[in-house]
Amino acid sequence: MFYTEILMLINSSGYSIQASIPFSVYGESLIILFQNFLIVLMFWVFSKEITAIEKLVLFAFFSGYSFVLFSGSQYVTKDQWELVQKSNLALSLISRVPQILSNFQNKSTGQLAFFTFLLSFLGVLARLGTVLMETDNFLYQLQYILSAFLNGIIVLQFILYWNNSGDAKKVAAGAAP
Repeated sequence: MFYTEILMLINSSGYSIQASIPFSVYGESLIILFQNFLIVLMFWVFSKEITAIEKLVLFAFFSGYSFVLFSGSQYVTKDQWELVQKSNLALSLISRVPQILSNFQNKSTGQLAFFTFLLSFLGVLARLGTVLMETDNFLYQLQYILSAFLNGIIVLQFILYWNNSGDAKKVAAGAAP
């Protein structure tokens, strides 16, 4: 999850710089990128399951990818910049849609933390407001619109399935004649 988020934040920050989006709009992404990088470093230090090769490959990839995107138009064409930003849309879908479908199928949010998703939803709504007011870049705005929509669905699922226990329903459904 953190690797995907780091990738999305690199994409978003690089695209923002290239598209001359005001720093007030994307600056938070750089701070969150740094925070996620520190979290990943802690995972790498304390986890015995992550091999040195995996760490080296990921560090080389993220470093090289960051260098290319933060170097601006020197290495990336205008069409490629659009692809970079569109990839964030795909990554958002890949990260949220399976959870939404699982919640829907189970009629339960299982062990998910409501407060975490609520804060995420409220945070993306605030960012969406800033993005809509301070930039007219539709591709950039679409990323936050999609994120707000997907997070909103999960928050709505918490409300709809609040007292449901997905495991109990599965057991009951399996025992029914």
